[in-house]
Amino acid sequence: PYADGATGVSLEHAALTEPLLEAVVRRPGVTLRPRARVTSVEHNDARGVRLRFLHDGAEHEVRARLLVASDGRASPVRRMLGISEHHTRISTMLGLTVDSACLPRPEHGHKFVGGPLYALAYAIQPDVARVMVDLPLGATAQTLRERPELLATLPPALAAEVRRALEATPNPRMASNDARLSERVWKGSAVLVGDAASCCHPLSGSGMTSCFQDARALQDALRRRVPEAVVEAVP
Repeated sequence: PYADGATGVSLEHAALTEPLLEAVVRRPGVTLRPRARVTSVEHNDARGVRLRFLHDGAEHEVRARLLVASDGRASPVRRMLGISEHHTRISTMLGLTVDSACLPRPEHGHKFVGGPLYALAYAIQPDVARVMVDLPLGATAQTLRERPELLATLPPALAAEVRRALEATPNPRMASNDARLSERVWKGSAVLVGDAASCCHPLSGSGMTSCFQDARALQDALRRRVPEAVVEAVP
């Protein structure tokens, strides 16, 4: 709960994205092509775009008045559009799941700072919590196994549970933490949104906020400038 009466929620990524896709695909004019991959942007100017994509082993061509690239922080489409970016690798995130009973306040999200490492911890389903440990560049899961003192940032019960999970998980999830800022967010008839446009360290908690703000800003711009435009969605 927040001071203004609002309530936060944490959950598995798929529990959010799958219902969203199911809802979107039921809307008129929307065609969903799951697991499709854009292979090239062959033409892009103020009048529209032409691109090619792979789907079910076959290559297809599509023309659209507008291309919205929301393909993540590495954004292949951004590179195809020739939009440069400022990129800084910050650290590495290690992810584990633990018993949520070891959290100081299981009904809340946690951010641990002020020690050797930073960490996030939050429940994702009953009795299960995700812990994300921020490791310095060059460090690995083995670093934590060999140097348990690095977990001194965490409360003892949570640190012990993280060590147990490390021993039970030979290859835990790892991800690069990066700061990325595109030189621009549009070119011709293409626009970047979400992490494709910019992203920073996940400890900032800004990713979801930026995503929704970008979607609303794009919607408002389309309503003001091209109210008659028909947009074809390409994953």
